[in-house]
Amino acid sequence: MRLVLALVAALTMTGLSTTPAPASPASHAQTCPLVLGYVCLARPIGPAELIPAGESRTYPDGLPVVGMTNGTTVEYCVVAAPISFGLPPWERSPFAVTVRSVAPSLGVCLL
Repeated sequence: MRLVLALVAALTMTGLSTTPAPASPASHAQTCPLVLGYVCLARPIGPAELIPAGESRTYPDGLPVVGMTNGTTVEYCVVAAPISFGLPPWERSPFAVTVRSVAPSLGVCLL
């Protein structure tokens, strides 16, 4: 029960920055924990967005995020500004970016 409460609390925490900047590992862990079966996108304001394993998301206007985690068993491709990257399973993103799309890799991310 404590783990569930801690997860809920961690998912509802928000950052204070309104511009993308490198996220510190400590603040990153607080805003977007590894959630089994989901890719988590931590927004600077508002709740984190959870993407179920195997699903894709597109953000035509861009979605500012201050951290990401991949709690799935597949690599995800993240098309973002100022940098696009692959996010391996069970890893955290080292970047605060504006995300254009997030999709499971088909073996390679063509960024």
